[in-house]
Amino acid sequence: MIEQRLERARTEYARKLQTYLQHLADLVEQARCGDEADVRRAQQLAHKICGSAGTFGFPEVGRAVAVIDSQLLPLLDGRLDDDPAWPTIEEALLRARDLMRRPAD
Repeated sequence: MIEQRLERARTEYARKLQTYLQHLADLVEQARCGDEADVRRAQQLAHKICGSAGTFGFPEVGRAVAVIDSQLLPLLDGRLDDDPAWPTIEEALLRARDLMRRPAD
């Protein structure tokens, strides 16, 4: 019974995680265009995802998103243009989304 509940919770979280990652991608895109409020929202969402992904059985996604979280933190001081963090952020976001497309083992 508990195993079934856990599997249902994991399946539901997987659906939400897809939505969270899309929203994070949108916020990252907006933040890169110079919106500091979106940098804060993206960082907060990344932090939330990396905190919950492992709990629901997606530790690799959590680690990829933790990279985004850590790269966004220094950008909260307003230095957004041409920052070398953006390629790292984009690569980590692609990795997280790719991990969600893979079938579960």
